[in-house]
Amino acid sequence: MKQIIKKALTLVSVYYAYMVEYRAELILWVLARSLPIILMGVWIQAVRNRKFGLTAVDFARYFLAVFFVRQFFIQQKYFIFSINKLRSATTKASWSGLETF
Repeated sequence: MKQIIKKALTLVSVYYAYMVEYRAELILWVLARSLPIILMGVWIQAVRNRKFGLTAVDFARYFLAVFFVRQFFIQQKYFIFSINKLRSATTKASWSGLETF
């Protein structure tokens, strides 16, 4: 009975560590993806305090464009990756004789 409890506690602690790792990774991913928005606020504040060649609206347009371009290319990369994965899976199925049609 003690062995079962010990195994269960080990399983729970390992699963808990896995969940914490996943959440930490998620927080870092969100921060990395929102970096242009954070920097936009920094530069707009700098424009208000000093004289630059660009206005706050120009900086906002630039950083929003950077944010959307980054999001688009990340989504495109995952789409291309999934298409290539699907193609390789169907190719392996046809080579092994598992093709059903």
